[in-house]
Amino acid sequence: GSVSVSDGVNTYTAIPSLNFSGFLASNITGGSLTVTSSSSGQVYADLFVLEYQGAMAVDTSATGADVASTAYSVSATTSAANTQLVCHVTKLGAGTDSGLATGFTNRIAEADGNFVSARIQDEEVGSSGSQTCTGTIPDGVQWWSDMVALKVAGGGGPTIVPPMNLPLRGGGWRPSAR
Repeated sequence: GSVSVSDGVNTYTAIPSLNFSGFLASNITGGSLTVTSSSSGQVYADLFVLEYQGAMAVDTSATGADVASTAYSVSATTSAANTQLVCHVTKLGAGTDSGLATGFTNRIAEADGNFVSARIQDEEVGSSGSQTCTGTIPDGVQWWSDMVALKVAGGGGPTIVPPMNLPLRGGGWRPSAR
């Protein structure tokens, strides 16, 4: 299926080569905005909205999937310094939730009956080069993970605005605390 995102004001660009549908809007117009997602052919979808002030463009992205022995991992090589790594991991299978990657800060963790769980985490890195998002996962479960490196304008670190988690399930919104 296909997914699109809009708020009626800003332009959202799809981030290529991901297991999930990721979008980036640069230079967002301030004020109150309502983000709308529409899809076709989707049976299950979660909409996670995260705002990073100063993130202007995608430096690189990477994806991975496997049946884990004990860990998930996705790696990419960044070309820009002062990037914000955003890592998403979803596991499908019984057992505990996926573990937080070393050095990353948890932004969203959601579990659905301990069978499907999703985690979005991020880390600010000061230098370019090889970057990895690796964490623990229950033995023998299927997982998929994506990592996006966002270039930061002005050479400084990003200002992180607390994420807003708005999962869309079965056609209804279930907003959580911001």
